[in-house]
Amino acid sequence: MKTIIFASLLLTSSLLYSQTYEAEDFMMSSAGEMYSVNYLNGESNGRGNTGIGGTQNISGTLLNPAALRISSGNQVAFQYSYKSVQEWEVNSTLIGSYTYKTKPVTPSAFIAYGRKLNKFVSAGFIYSNALGQKTDLSGTPFSMDDYDQYYEYNVHSFWIPFSYNMGMLSAGINLNFSYHRNFIHGATTLQSPDTRIDVVSSFSRFNVQGGLLFTPAEQFSAGVTFTPGFKAYPESDEMQVSSNIKVVSKFPMRIGAGIKYTPVKNKLNLYFDYNFVQTSDLVGYKDRHDFNFGGDLMVNKNLTFRAGAFTFFDNRDFLDQTIITYAHAQGEYEQIFLTIGGTAKFKNLEVTGSVMDSHISSGFVKVTHINLGGVVNF
Repeated sequence: MKTIIFASLLLTSSLLYSQTYEAEDFMMSSAGEMYSVNYLNGESNGRGNTGIGGTQNISGTLLNPAALRISSGNQVAFQYSYKSVQEWEVNSTLIGSYTYKTKPVTPSAFIAYGRKLNKFVSAGFIYSNALGQKTDLSGTPFSMDDYDQYYEYNVHSFWIPFSYNMGMLSAGINLNFSYHRNFIHGATTLQSPDTRIDVVSSFSRFNVQGGLLFTPAEQFSAGVTFTPGFKAYPESDEMQVSSNIKVVSKFPMRIGAGIKYTPVKNKLNLYFDYNFVQTSDLVGYKDRHDFNFGGDLMVNKNLTFRAGAFTFFDNRDFLDQTIITYAHAQGEYEQIFLTIGGTAKFKNLEVTGSVMDSHISSGFVKVTHINLGGVVNF
């Protein structure tokens, strides 16, 4: 296995597993999304992170590329997201009880430029780091003599969205290039078990997201999206654990569907989204099914309030026969987020803020996200 500490891998994945030829890297994968997701979706965050079924400015294009709408000329968007620190308590019969922390990787940002090319086509360019977390292992049984040991996983993504609006039907595509980097401070290897070193493993990948938006009536629209899954093989300067073992990072297929309903024109919009992730491709996980709903309340032409909720269900598979044990009980990773937000318009500038919080959840994973952003039309 390249550049990985076995103990840290077991800790962060919260399970023990065995593979014959491929060993899954649970640090550089979608397994940690209960914390690592940064939710950089602009005004959609305030209404339960919804928007697959409704039109969006470029700040929400990553939910559905077919929903991209730029009213005229050019558009620039920016966002910054903060999330709270999560403390994990582990009670192990093998090594005793301990705690460790996951922290945000800063900055967590989104920068985009969009342009209306003609009355049918809008396009743009987006940078975002939608996934990131720093796991602090200091003071745990895996650290030595108060050594500051941690690993930091961050994903830098570059997107080129295209939307073709045919009236009742719109089609869109997001071309994506992502660079995944995991930095381990204080690692040990089989070659040097008593020496602490810094290790970097990384990979890059091209992918694509497709979407459709159907608008049969002014008060109703519906959308679908599809993102294929992929496997990648991280690279590092360190030697492999064994030539018979190949480390693999997995990011499963995603399908989304959503609707938008406008019961009161220019006053109230309601949204409902369903998101499927085929995480059964990962060892020890079931497929994930999550639900989002929310709404916009337009107070006047310059002020909009938003509210909503969404789920992040615990999809660990406790019946998987390849798993020996989990560090946390079933349901402890389950989250229910409540969201609020709003947008204020000042001529060509729109300023949006939102708060997403899962402290209502029954498990011990409770995270707060604060997002602030703006869109400039010119």
